[in-house]
Amino acid sequence: TFDCFWKTFRYEGGKGLYKGAWSPLLGSMAQNAAGFYFFAWSKRLVQRIYTLKAKDKMTLGQTFTAGWLSGCCALFVETPVDLLKVKMQAQLYGKKAEYRNVFHAGYKIVQTRGIPGLYQGLWSNAWRFVPGRAVYFASYQWSVDFVSSFGKKRSRPSLRQCFAAGGICGGITWLSTYPFDVIRNRVQADSADPLKRKY
Repeated sequence: TFDCFWKTFRYEGGKGLYKGAWSPLLGSMAQNAAGFYFFAWSKRLVQRIYTLKAKDKMTLGQTFTAGWLSGCCALFVETPVDLLKVKMQAQLYGKKAEYRNVFHAGYKIVQTRGIPGLYQGLWSNAWRFVPGRAVYFASYQWSVDFVSSFGKKRSRPSLRQCFAAGGICGGITWLSTYPFDVIRNRVQADSADPLKRKY
């Protein structure tokens, strides 16, 4: 880690540590908006299927299902944003750099491969993102219930309990999806030209 940090800083300067930052920076709003919009929509769908009222608490299985559905929908917003970030991070600056910035990367990919080019690694990302959304929302619900079982009974969890639950669910989500994240990164970092790809 430190060797990579030093070499990146030495050969590319401080800007090298922020390669591809524009994509998640600008795309994070769209990602999060889509993620929570589709989760809210998925919850309503699951509640309708199980004839639940809006105030009824969903089971972990029902929350997992809603998270899975939201992941399937938000995947189509997530993949292009991640692709452009990975493309920028995987290249070296200088004469070998293929893309000047994240906007140039998006332009070149669409120019040569069309809109489908922005979905390189869609299936590998689906293996990471869709189960990740399901685990994320379900594990947060479980974590809130778990930390709320300690201390005084409240109508809703305290800020400290929400903080702890967020940390627990974040750890569970990353542990369960990290291997697929590695695969997704390698597939998306591969050449935009299908004939030149390793994977």
